[in-house]
Amino acid sequence: MAVTAAIAVLTGAAILSNCGSDDGTDTQAFCTEVAANAEAIVRPPLASEDDIDDTLDLYRDLANRAPIAIEEEWRDLLTNIETVSTVDPADPESVQRTVAVAYATERSAVAVRNWLLTNCGIDLGPVATIAPQDPAATTTLAPGVSTSIVPIDTIAPSLPPDVPPTTPPAQVPPASAPATTAAAG
Repeated sequence: MAVTAAIAVLTGAAILSNCGSDDGTDTQAFCTEVAANAEAIVRPPLASEDDIDDTLDLYRDLANRAPIAIEEEWRDLLTNIETVSTVDPADPESVQRTVAVAYATERSAVAVRNWLLTNCGIDLGPVATIAPQDPAATTTLAPGVSTSIVPIDTIAPSLPPDVPPTTPPAQVPPASAPATTAAAG
């Protein structure tokens, strides 16, 4: 009985030590795979059906290898890529579905980018988002209401030279200001 227990403990320790990280996956192998495919991740070739299939295969493979810390977020990226691969540009509902999924997965894209930078030293560049995802850039205006400050170059990176780089924020009335109505005349 003691020999069986010792074998079980040693087998469990050997399995865990071969994982490469505390979260049950081989983080280093994942990082190596992402680094080797960085260009295809950031700018996937999409000229043909084969290119699209290769991109889907790459994202699926990485989803299966993703460390637990970002597995769910990587699967969100896979969902986004799968949805985009089915879009019919002539069908407004199909396009809207794609936009909705892209919006819903923005936070995951930012989380994956930040995780890769922190844990792998891989910088895949900025993540283009519809809504700002940096919580540090949020300013509270009134209780329960907030807006995010987005650098103008994030929205329009190549403004013509005669357009100022920033515009003043819209004036927001205080939350306690009474609404005014025009008198009926």
